[in-house]
Amino acid sequence: MESKIVKEAVGLINGALVLSIQSQDDLESTGKDLQVVKKRLQEVREEKEKIMSPIKEAMQACKDFFDPVIKKLESLDQALRSEVLRWESRLNDEAQERCPGQVIKFGRPEAENITTRENWDYEIEDLSKVPRNYFILDEKRMKQIARETKGMVSIPGIKFICNRSVVVRGENGK
Repeated sequence: MESKIVKEAVGLINGALVLSIQSQDDLESTGKDLQVVKKRLQEVREEKEKIMSPIKEAMQACKDFFDPVIKKLESLDQALRSEVLRWESRLNDEAQERCPGQVIKFGRPEAENITTRENWDYEIEDLSKVPRNYFILDEKRMKQIARETKGMVSIPGIKFICNRSVVVRGENGK
């Protein structure tokens, strides 16, 4: 794309401007150069805006067209995943009722393209109780401990939490 304004600006950039002021004359010359540079900068910005404005408008129109559908699909996705987890919890509660007093392995609903997974994490309950050897709190290490022990280790001041999520496989099981 050719532009007279951009060509002139590049010529100015490549030109022999005084970049070291050694005298009053150099200062005067630099003042004039700054005026030219400022003018060219404004012209280039205006030229850029002329080109970018329709692009920005098109991008906004695209966003306005797709975003409501994307938001509704994301909301539907979350609602369906929540329902799968609610169903899983119900199955687990029913199994626990059938065998009171026993530890029941967490039941997982299975369908052709759905399973659930445990995502262990942590949250700080009381920072003052966290042992000093965990400072500076290494979040990566905390997450690793949470995953490896599935929250069965006790660290004062830390509560390991399990957030379940729904995994949806594609058509080919991927």
